[in-house]
Amino acid sequence: AAGTAAGEPPYPADGPLGPEDLDRCADDLRALLDEAVATAERQLFDLRTAAADDSRILGALGDGGLLPPGPDVLATVEYLGEHGIPALPGWRYLAQAVDPADHARVLAARPELVDG
Repeated sequence: AAGTAAGEPPYPADGPLGPEDLDRCADDLRALLDEAVATAERQLFDLRTAAADDSRILGALGDGGLLPPGPDVLATVEYLGEHGIPALPGWRYLAQAVDPADHARVLAARPELVDG
Protein backbone atom coordinates (compact mmCIF):
# COMPACT_ATOMS: atom_id res chain seq x y z
CA ALA A 1 0.00 0.00 0.00
CA ALA A 2 1.16 3.50 -0.71
CA GLY A 3 2.33 5.70 2.14
CA THR A 4 -0.22 8.20 3.32
CA ALA A 5 1.32 9.80 6.41
CA ALA A 6 3.14 13.10 6.05
CA GLY A 7 6.74 12.60 4.96
CA GLU A 8 6.20 9.07 3.66
CA PRO A 9 6.87 8.45 -0.03
CA PRO A 10 3.78 7.94 -2.21
CA TYR A 11 5.05 4.46 -3.14
CA PRO A 12 5.74 1.28 -1.20
CA ALA A 13 9.04 1.20 0.69
CA ASP A 14 9.55 -2.48 -0.07
CA GLY A 15 8.31 -4.91 -2.65
CA PRO A 16 7.53 -4.36 -6.32
CA LEU A 17 5.58 -1.37 -7.56
CA GLY A 18 2.12 -2.05 -8.90
CA PRO A 19 0.63 -0.41 -12.01
CA GLU A 20 -0.99 2.35 -9.95
CA ASP A 21 2.31 3.04 -8.17
CA LEU A 22 4.13 3.21 -11.50
CA ASP A 23 1.58 5.65 -12.90
CA ARG A 24 1.70 7.83 -9.80
CA CYS A 25 5.52 7.87 -9.65
CA ALA A 26 6.24 7.97 -13.40
CA ASP A 27 7.76 11.47 -13.34
CA ASP A 28 10.04 10.65 -10.39
CA LEU A 29 11.06 7.34 -11.95
CA ARG A 30 11.80 9.03 -15.28
CA ALA A 31 13.95 11.65 -13.52
CA LEU A 32 15.87 8.91 -11.67
CA LEU A 33 16.38 7.00 -14.91
CA ASP A 34 17.51 10.14 -16.77
CA GLU A 35 19.99 10.87 -13.98
CA ALA A 36 21.32 7.30 -14.03
CA VAL A 37 21.73 7.40 -17.82
CA ALA A 38 23.53 10.77 -17.68
CA THR A 39 25.88 9.44 -14.98
CA ALA A 40 26.61 6.31 -17.02
CA GLU A 41 27.26 8.40 -20.16
CA ARG A 42 29.72 10.62 -18.24
CA GLN A 43 31.51 7.53 -16.92
CA LEU A 44 31.64 6.04 -20.41
CA PHE A 45 33.07 9.28 -21.82
CA ASP A 46 35.70 9.39 -19.06
CA LEU A 47 36.65 5.76 -19.68
CA ARG A 48 36.90 6.27 -23.45
CA THR A 49 39.00 9.39 -22.95
CA ALA A 50 41.34 7.54 -20.58
CA ALA A 51 41.58 4.61 -23.01
CA ALA A 52 42.46 6.97 -25.87
CA ASP A 53 45.15 8.60 -23.72
CA ASP A 54 46.52 5.17 -22.79
CA SER A 55 46.60 4.13 -26.45
CA ARG A 56 48.38 7.34 -27.42
CA ILE A 57 50.99 6.84 -24.70
CA LEU A 58 51.53 3.16 -25.54
CA GLY A 59 51.80 4.02 -29.23
CA ALA A 60 54.38 6.70 -28.54
CA LEU A 61 56.41 4.46 -26.27
CA GLY A 62 56.33 1.73 -28.90
CA ASP A 63 57.47 4.25 -31.51
CA GLY A 64 60.98 5.01 -30.35
CA GLY A 65 60.46 4.97 -26.60
CA LEU A 66 59.91 8.73 -26.36
CA LEU A 67 57.39 10.39 -24.10
CA PRO A 68 54.29 11.23 -26.12
CA PRO A 69 53.26 14.79 -26.79
CA GLY A 70 50.15 16.10 -25.07
CA PRO A 71 46.92 16.36 -27.06
CA ASP A 72 47.37 20.11 -27.67
CA VAL A 73 50.92 19.66 -28.95
CA LEU A 74 49.87 16.73 -31.14
CA ALA A 75 46.99 18.75 -32.62
CA THR A 76 49.33 21.69 -33.28
CA VAL A 77 51.95 19.51 -34.98
CA GLU A 78 49.26 17.88 -37.14
CA TYR A 79 47.77 21.27 -38.05
CA LEU A 80 51.16 22.67 -39.03
CA GLY A 81 51.93 19.56 -41.08
CA GLU A 82 48.60 19.86 -42.92
CA HIS A 83 49.61 23.40 -43.88
CA GLY A 84 53.06 22.47 -45.15
CA ILE A 85 54.98 23.60 -42.07
CA PRO A 86 57.34 20.92 -40.78
CA ALA A 87 57.09 20.50 -37.01
CA LEU A 88 58.04 17.91 -34.42
CA PRO A 89 56.97 17.47 -30.81
CA GLY A 90 59.71 18.44 -28.34
CA TRP A 91 61.07 15.02 -27.42
CA ARG A 92 61.07 13.87 -31.06
CA TYR A 93 62.83 17.09 -32.10
CA LEU A 94 65.41 16.58 -29.37
CA ALA A 95 65.99 12.96 -30.45
CA GLN A 96 66.24 13.75 -34.18
CA ALA A 97 67.80 17.20 -34.40
CA VAL A 98 70.05 17.60 -31.35
CA ASP A 99 73.29 15.76 -30.61
CA PRO A 100 72.72 13.63 -27.47
CA ALA A 101 75.72 15.29 -25.86
CA ASP A 102 73.87 18.62 -26.14
CA HIS A 103 70.49 17.46 -24.76
CA ALA A 104 71.04 18.81 -21.24
CA ARG A 105 72.21 22.19 -22.54
CA VAL A 106 69.30 22.50 -24.98
CA LEU A 107 66.75 21.51 -22.32
CA ALA A 108 68.24 24.00 -19.87
CA ALA A 109 67.93 26.74 -22.49
CA ARG A 110 64.50 25.59 -23.82
CA PRO A 111 62.63 23.79 -21.00
CA GLU A 112 59.37 24.09 -22.94
CA LEU A 113 60.62 21.24 -25.17
CA VAL A 114 59.78 18.85 -22.33
CA ASP A 115 56.11 19.79 -22.62
CA GLY A 116 56.03 19.22 -26.32
